[in-house]
Amino acid sequence: MSTAGDLVFGGTVDGYFFAIDAVSGEELWHMTVGARVHSAPISYAVDGEQYVSIAAGNVVFTFGLAD
Repeated sequence: MSTAGDLVFGGTVDGYFFAIDAVSGEELWHMTVGARVHSAPISYAVDGEQYVSIAAGNVVFTFGLAD
C-alpha cells in the first residue's frame, strides 16, 4: 500500500511488516509480527490521526503514523 506522503507499506509470508520511502527506496521501519501477513495493509484516519493496520495470523496490528 502506498500513501500520499510517499510511504509504502507491505508484509511478507514470513511475518515481516515494513515501511519504505517511495522516493528513495530506503527502509524506514520494520517489525516481525510473528505470523504470516494475510493481506495488504489498510490506511485510515480517526479524529485527524492517520493509522495503518495489517492482519497477521489471527491478530490485527495497528500503528499510528507520525505527523
